Amino acid sequence: WVGDTCPGASDVAVFNGTDTSNAVINANTTVGGIQIDAAYTGTIATAAGVEVTVDAQGFTQAGGTFTAPPSFILSGNFTRTGGTFTHSSGTVTLRTLNASTITFSPGTSLTLYDLMLDRGDVNAGTVTLAGDFTVAHDFTLQTDRSDGSALTLNADGTARTVTVEGALRAPS
Repeated sequence: WVGDTCPGASDVAVFNGTDTSNAVINANTTVGGIQIDAAYTGTIATAAGVEVTVDAQGFTQAGGTFTAPPSFILSGNFTRTGGTFTHSSGTVTLRTLNASTITFSPGTSLTLYDLMLDRGDVNAGTVTLAGDFTVAHDFTLQTDRSDGSALTLNADGTARTVTVEGALRAPS
């Protein structure tokens, strides 16, 4: 990443091709965002059991390979326009906070193992789907809370297809 220092909770980890070396996230971490530019040709992987949380600045990928950890929590937009995103186990969680809206733009040919949409606090939130994708196992909607506010799931104005090969779990 740019700067060769571990990014902090409010920092965006930027992989811009200045150095195309592979990177391994080997400890639980929270960052403000992850940005993988088209010029980056390396692989970003995670050690076993690591949880990565990406806050409001979101995740963008235009190049390289990102191997998602078993627990990948996003509270910002997910935008993939290139590169390879690999997720073969665990859960990607889109967690709205403070009545936020998360736009999920998966690009082409994206498969997630498990996907959870979660309203992470007492304020209602929105997830907007801006592309088609596959969930290889379970798709869970954590939409309602006891306070009556809810999570809203929208499409971006275009009909979207989400293929769920496992269970679709939603509150009754």
